[in-house]
Amino acid sequence: MAGSTSSTFCLRSVLDKDKLSGNNFLGWYRNLRIVLTQEKKLYVLEQPLLAPPPDDAPQAEKDAYSKHHDDAMNVGYLMLVTMDSKLQKQHENMRAYDMIVHLRQLYQEQARHERFEISKALFQARLTEGSSMGLHVLKMIGYVETLGRVGFPLSQELATDLVLQSLPSSYNTPIYNVETKRLQSNDSSPTYLWHCRLGHISENRIARLHKDGLLDSFDLESIETCEPCLMGKMTKAPFTGKGERASDHLALIHTDVCGPVNKLARGGYLYFITFTDDFSRFGYVYLMKHKSESIEKFKEFKNEVENQFGKSIKVLRSDR
Repeated sequence: MAGSTSSTFCLRSVLDKDKLSGNNFLGWYRNLRIVLTQEKKLYVLEQPLLAPPPDDAPQAEKDAYSKHHDDAMNVGYLMLVTMDSKLQKQHENMRAYDMIVHLRQLYQEQARHERFEISKALFQARLTEGSSMGLHVLKMIGYVETLGRVGFPLSQELATDLVLQSLPSSYNTPIYNVETKRLQSNDSSPTYLWHCRLGHISENRIARLHKDGLLDSFDLESIETCEPCLMGKMTKAPFTGKGERASDHLALIHTDVCGPVNKLARGGYLYFITFTDDFSRFGYVYLMKHKSESIEKFKEFKNEVENQFGKSIKVLRSDR
């Protein structure tokens, strides 16, 4: 019981950190829904409180009304304390359901803009060849769920059609029927969805969060092979190749700038630049007072070696 109260307090603290001031309505509303879902009081925002039952009504009906009334009062107070003072004065005499209806009307334009951006991303989403089918479907499901939260729910049939239309031509085969695939893979598994949403945490941590009531109620399932997890744990094979060496003088020059050095050299020099011929391994060193002198030193080196060998520098290689 103490653990449940502690988790409820921690979730409510999210609302305290970002109180409703107007421009942040969508974020505040999203956090409010998360808190109320965890407390099993979300129905208060979705169902208006009906008139009190008559005296001769069944006891179960009276108990249901009493619970709804108490939850509505509790949620109303929570909403008020997480608003700025101006909004509090406008809504202090409203019930929770009436309060959220009024707020939606106030910030309808903000919701309409978010709906436009989400629907645009949903309808333009396309799976590129070679990309993960599972992650693509998860992203589109997220778009569909977000549209539902801002008051524009899509039917399952339309959502399925959009996913199918977003696939490349190589997926146009009955094998990739989305409904069948979702039943046969991780894509529709609530356990896998939370695994991805929470940064690919382990099944044991998901089970612990589920047990503590911090996640929606669902049947825990074993996660099949997670492709992103495997990719993230891959190690790069050691480089076994051998770089090609230059076959003539000045075909490849290596250069590097060093400094500033701790001790000022005689003449006030703090930097030096090196030029090494890859073929002969012969090196040149030029002292500099400022790093900006690098170009001038290169010109000096270039004139010297090209006059000496009667050849031009082909490639200059640097790590910068």
